[in-house]
Amino acid sequence: MEDLHKALRWKDTYENAGHKSFLRGKSTHNQRIERFWRQFRQRLCDFYINFFKVMKTENLLNMSNKFDIECLRYCFGPLIEGEISFVIKEWNEHKIRKQNSRDILGGIPNELYYWPEKYRAHDYKRPVKEECLQSLLNDYTKIPIIYSNFIEEIVNLILPKPVSNPCTVEDAYHLYIKIKNIVENYII
Repeated sequence: MEDLHKALRWKDTYENAGHKSFLRGKSTHNQRIERFWRQFRQRLCDFYINFFKVMKTENLLNMSNKFDIECLRYCFGPLIEGEISFVIKEWNEHKIRKQNSRDILGGIPNELYYWPEKYRAHDYKRPVKEECLQSLLNDYTKIPIIYSNFIEEIVNLILPKPVSNPCTVEDAYHLYIKIKNIVENYII
């Protein structure tokens, strides 16, 4: 992130351009984002960590078995991805209280970013050429693959009708057990 940030501001002419455009070090003013990460961990991550630990304890999940991992990703991945998107949306649309004692603006994160003038704040965004941005996106980002094509092909072969993404943890769990049982019975 640091390198991308510097690259985007490398040719700027203002005081904090290039190397000076990124500050590194411990911040004592990150309480809000730290709170977000704590809530994210408590509301989402801890649940799935504990859920998968129980599956492991009950011998339903073998973390050293590549098929179990791919099956887990296939069944739970889209559900978890959707929940992560919901948490992000919820955070970006929640109201932040103004803190006069600390000179911190209040407002809604998305609005503070996209319409800072609404809150009488300064817009620190800088214009970036589209081709530069596209080049950096192509070189430094990739769309994450939740599960392999291999598991999808197996599921399409063993289940009679197309499988839709589970909407609940219970649905994902039952799909995982169903796929795992069919494959284990086929192998044995």
